[in-house]
This record gives sequence, structure tokens and C-alpha cells, in this order.
Amino acid sequence: MNKWIVIGVVILILIASLSLFLIFPQQSENKLNDSLLEKCRNEPSQSSIDSCLKSLAMANNDASICAQMSENKPQPNTRDSCYSQIAFQTNDISSCYNIDEISEKDSCFNVVARKKLNGELCGEMSSSVKLESTGIPERDYCYIDIAISTKNPSLCDKIITPDSNIFWNKQKCRDATQKN
Repeated sequence: MNKWIVIGVVILILIASLSLFLIFPQQSENKLNDSLLEKCRNEPSQSSIDSCLKSLAMANNDASICAQMSENKPQPNTRDSCYSQIAFQTNDISSCYNIDEISEKDSCFNVVARKKLNGELCGEMSSSVKLESTGIPERDYCYIDIAISTKNPSLCDKIITPDSNIFWNKQKCRDATQKN
């Protein structure tokens, strides 16, 4: 009989523990993230700290962790890169708005717009970042690619490249949307 009482108590404890975890999962997750954040902060160099924070942000799809990285500098684990990677992973442009460097920001909007095939997101890009080989703003290429992919010629009207451009212009874009 004592054996059944012990088994019953163990089962009750397990049910109570599971219930608490299901009711308060965020608290457990926050404690885990806090301990991992602390581990990152104890890394030996700023580069290691940033790399650790970026990994943690990526694993949790949490752009707020990117904000804890050091200021942008020429290295692969910059804060801007962290925001971009979160945006790419989640297909959510909200992280793109946190990016400081204009070409990185445009790249972020561009990738998410193309992944979502949403031409309206191309409008978030700057018109000042141009492809060196053609002089065409990357924003126009974003509109062109999505217009062709979705066969939506109305996106071609948003192109600012002059009609005299030999590579792409509004009419060439419209024509391309009509092709199979």
C-alpha cells in the first residue's frame, strides 16, 4: 500500500510541475534567456560577446537581443547584420528599420520583399543605392523582379529609372510581365 501512495505522490508532483510549466512557460523561457545572455556577456572579447548575442538572437528570433550588441563596426557580427538575419529568418521587415547602414537596410527590405513577393515593401528602400554596373537603383530592381514574378505590371509604374535607360525602364518592365 505504501508503494501506491509513493507512486501517487510522484504522479501528483509531475502533474503539478507540468501544469506550472504550461501555465507559466514564458517565465521559464525568460530565465533561460537571461542565463544565456549572462553567458554571452562573460565572453572574453567584444567580438565573442557580439557573436554569442547574435547566435542567441537568431535561435530565439528575437531582434531585441541584437540591440545589446556593440555598435556597428567592420566585422561579420555587427548589430545591423543581426537585424538583417532576424528579418530574413522571420520574413518580417520590422527588424530592417533598426539597421543604421543604408545599403544593409536596403538589402534587408529587398530580401524580405522578394521572399514575400510584396512589391509594396520595395518602397521602403532608398532610391540612392544604385547598382554600379547599370546605375539603376536597387529599389527599381526590387520592383522589376516582383512585377515579373507576380506578373503585376502596375509595379512597373513605381520605377524611377528614366525611360532612356538601355537596361531597364517602365516599358521594358511591363513587357517582361507579359512574357511566360
